[in-house]
Amino acid sequence: MIDTNVVGATVSGVASAKKLARLGVFGGLAIAVSVLESLVPQPLPWARIGFANIVILIALYLDGTLAAIVVGVLKVLGGALVMGSGFSPAFWLALSGTTASLIVMIPLVHLPRWFSPIGVAIVGAAAFNTAQLFMAGMILVGIPNLFVLLPIMLIISVFSGGIIGWLAGWILHRLVKLGHSF
Repeated sequence: MIDTNVVGATVSGVASAKKLARLGVFGGLAIAVSVLESLVPQPLPWARIGFANIVILIALYLDGTLAAIVVGVLKVLGGALVMGSGFSPAFWLALSGTTASLIVMIPLVHLPRWFSPIGVAIVGAAAFNTAQLFMAGMILVGIPNLFVLLPIMLIISVFSGGIIGWLAGWILHRLVKLGHSF
C-alpha cells in the first residue's frame, strides 16, 4: 500500500512554498509529456496512452484534489497553447476527457482498500474516453452511431489506464521508498 498524503494539507509557509513549486513542476511536466506524446505516431488517430496522466495521478495522490485539478487544467491549456490548438475540437475533447477523468478519480483515491492507482487510472481512462466520445458526437453532429466505438474505447481504457496506473504507482512507491519528504 502506498502511504501518501491524499488530502494535501498544508502545515506551514515552507510546506506551502514547496507544494507550490512541486505544482509548477507537475504542471510543466504534464504539458511537456502531453506535447511529446502528441508528436509520436499513433496506431489509430484517437488512440493515445495518455502518459501525461501519470503526472496528474501522482499530483492527486501526493497533493490532493486541487493540485490534480490544477495540473489537469495546465496540461490541457498549456498543451493547446504549445500545439496551437486553442479552442479547436482537439482542445474541447481534451478538456472534456480530463474533466471527466478527474471527476471519477478524485473520490476513488479515498478508497485505497478497493482501488489501487491502477484501478483509479483504469476508471479515469474509461471516463476520459467516454467523455471524449460524447464531446465528439456533439462537435461532429452529422456522424451517426458514434457510440458504436464505445466498447473499443473501453477496451483501450483498460490497457492504457493499466499502464498509466502501474507507472504512477511504481513512481509513487519509489519516491516513498527513497524517503523523499512530501
